[in-house]
Amino acid sequence: MEFKDFIIYLRNLIKDKSHDMYYCLPNRAIIDGLRELRDEDYYVRFLDVRYSNDCKISIYIDHYHETITEWIEEEKVEEGDTVSDICEDDVDSVMADDVSLDHEADDEILEIPKYVDPFLSHKNPIPEGRVEDEADDNVS
Repeated sequence: MEFKDFIIYLRNLIKDKSHDMYYCLPNRAIIDGLRELRDEDYYVRFLDVRYSNDCKISIYIDHYHETITEWIEEEKVEEGDTVSDICEDDVDSVMADDVSLDHEADDEILEIPKYVDPFLSHKNPIPEGRVEDEADDNVS
């Protein structure tokens, strides 16, 4: 797909006339890894990054024609952080799809009342108090 076709595809996808398009380099913060997609040369670089990252890449679309790269530079100056300071803090971080939470045991254990659903009992009749697992263990 050529750059022109890619831009047309994205504009049709978002059903809006966008002004600027960006992508972020993998495993980088936006402040450090944001790159603009403005012409065929930038598009080739975008494709190289995409293919080197298992064809996954984040695309950002600016609908209001704000210069995001200038805004990021202003943020850097305001905060006084340099890119190297930010990267040093982020050395051991790992991107993950799941989040683990610490869980403390509950002090109070609530009893859940037993309820016999006649519909479920009819579909899968198991005599109350008797569960036979032996049939499941014998596999031919």
